[in-house]
Amino acid sequence: MATGTASNARQLDRIPANSVATLIFESQGQTYRLRARLCDISDTGMRLKISVPLNKGQEVKVVSQHGMQDPERARVVWISKDESESAYWVGVEISNPHLPDPAATGELLSEHKAQAGTSSKPQDDERRVVGDDRGPMGNQ
Repeated sequence: MATGTASNARQLDRIPANSVATLIFESQGQTYRLRARLCDISDTGMRLKISVPLNKGQEVKVVSQHGMQDPERARVVWISKDESESAYWVGVEISNPHLPDPAATGELLSEHKAQAGTSSKPQDDERRVVGDDRGPMGNQ
């Protein structure tokens, strides 16, 4: 087993999530709010899906309903284009990590375990267009 810092960071428990989040960031003196899909979360970071690219190293605040009392300050550590949905995957590192509310974390884990036995196909609500409230995307 590798003992480097990067490999240890990858071994942190990631809790699958499927919830709406908001990224708040500044660019050219303006404050922006960007709708996002929170895909998974760990003690030190999150993976989100967004509709526009951000810059690596960019400071953001993440607002979500799962165990976060206040917006989490974070920094973009990686970004990847999802060509199939014209969206972007983004990884953020939480600036001052603390444990999320155990009740909310337990709820997420229970939901994931319950869904794991049902089907490996994504459910409709997992394919929402980021930043769009029209609902699940259908086969077009």
